[in-house]
Amino acid sequence: MRAHIRPTKAQLRQAEEVCDLAIAKATARYGWLVAIQLNELYGFGEKRILKLIEGVNRDAEEFARLRKDGIEEEELLHRVQQIIPSVQRLYPIECE
Repeated sequence: MRAHIRPTKAQLRQAEEVCDLAIAKATARYGWLVAIQLNELYGFGEKRILKLIEGVNRDAEEFARLRKDGIEEEELLHRVQQIIPSVQRLYPIECE
């Protein structure tokens, strides 16, 4: 017979904090990798990279508002398809 021990609220909160930190680090790392490639491929310097970061932050706030209305994914896909029409989904199939 197996015992099932449920985590406490404090343990769940701690696990959530660890996950949030890992996600934030991974997102920041990916952002810096994009910045490096923009510099190497197109010569983006500090001013343009900082302007890009400001725009990403502005878009993140906008899409957070759209999430509340339940249309974030749809609008994000629409915006991506305006740039790259061949994109059919936002995430790899295994993430859906």
